[in-house]
This record gives sequence, structure tokens and C-alpha cells, in this order.
Amino acid sequence: MFLDDSNHASKADKPIGQAPVKLLVSIATVPTLAAIVGLQAILQQVQTLANSSEEIFRGDRLPLLPFPEPSHLESLQQASSQTPS
Repeated sequence: MFLDDSNHASKADKPIGQAPVKLLVSIATVPTLAAIVGLQAILQQVQTLANSSEEIFRGDRLPLLPFPEPSHLESLQQASSQTPS
């Protein structure tokens, strides 16, 4: 009852779980690359949106508001203090 060492050695030379791992890696490569490219595109769009919103809120694009003169404010304050309560 001798064991056949040659048969046992040939099984040891073959990696048992190697083929499925290579298959899984090759299948996962395309979605991973697509995710990286997609995230870069999203990042670029967010940066463009941030730059656009910064331009909107800059002071040179806002309308000028008509502020009353300081003398006019003083006359309004005096008028409001003189009205009977």
C-alpha cells in the first residue's frame, strides 16, 4: 500500500483556486476603470459648478442698491421720534 507520489505532486503543482481569482480580477477591472473615469467626470462637473456659483456671488455682478444719503436717514429718524405714540 504505497502512495503514488507522482500523482500527489502533480496536484500540488496546480494552483487549486487560481483560475476563479484571475477570472474575478479580469471581470472586476472594467467596472473599476469605468468608476474611476466616471468619478473624474463628476469631480470636473462639481468644480465647474463651484466656479459658476462663485461668479454669481461676486460683487461686480450684483445690482447696485440705492442707499439713502446719511442726511436723509437723520431726517427719517427725527421724524419717527417726533410722531406721537
